[in-house]
Amino acid sequence: MLFSLLYPLRDWFFGFNLLKYITFRSLMAFFTAFLLGMVIAPYFIRRFSQVGVKQSIREDGPETHHVKAGTPTMGGIFVMVAALLSILLWGMPVYYVWVTTLALVLFGLIGFFDDYLKVRFKNSKGIAEGVKFSLQVGVGLLLSVLVVLNPDPSQVLLFYVPIYDKPLFVWPMWLGIAFYVFTMVAFSNATNLSDGLDGLASGMGIILYIPFGIFAYVIGNAIAAQYLKFPYLPGAGELAVVIASWSSRFAGDGVGSVAAFVFQMDEAYFGNGKKDFSDGTYSSPF
Repeated sequence: MLFSLLYPLRDWFFGFNLLKYITFRSLMAFFTAFLLGMVIAPYFIRRFSQVGVKQSIREDGPETHHVKAGTPTMGGIFVMVAALLSILLWGMPVYYVWVTTLALVLFGLIGFFDDYLKVRFKNSKGIAEGVKFSLQVGVGLLLSVLVVLNPDPSQVLLFYVPIYDKPLFVWPMWLGIAFYVFTMVAFSNATNLSDGLDGLASGMGIILYIPFGIFAYVIGNAIAAQYLKFPYLPGAGELAVVIASWSSRFAGDGVGSVAAFVFQMDEAYFGNGKKDFSDGTYSSPF
């Protein structure tokens, strides 16, 4: 949005020229999402605490996880809000940005509904496994069809390996869609499983998102793609902005961990949460 609004004014202010660079907008998207998360996270945590939106721990889980019982949950809401606002501000309205943003929203809604059921029924079960898997497959199928039927489908069914700019083979459409669905569902569940341990999802995410962001930039840049022997896909570079917006959650996880720790200490200080502070008037001992 900022590119469309401000870049035409570059003759009035030379600084607006920076908006044409994906690297600049990706960096700004990261910090925008991070700062937005910093601003809105305390509000969400406070509100969730007041209305009783708290974490339920699996009884068969490690005993070390039981200390997190009562911690405000559904933090993905403010992460999602911050990322979407950042994408809206710094991204360009190209096809791949719309599809990946839709992916964030749809998979985010599955996660929201899962957490809502846990809070509503005060247990750790959430959505039934079969229903959740079906929803993931359905969303993956929709997104895969959108990718394959994009306005420039010449590249999306070609199978490449890094540092070799020629495709090894062309996917049959049905097999390509099946592969995309499998990949999205697998990544979704892998993230969900690893997120059960503090810092594990973020640690693995850093390993993945940084190269994914670099690959997106290179593949979307004709000169860089040719030099590094990557396929060139017009518009794919904008995915670096999307990845930067979402990857800000890594920095946010550190802030969130501190906030959760302080909340738990407050609970212990007030007698395991027995003190009523639903009116929001209490003050932290820290």
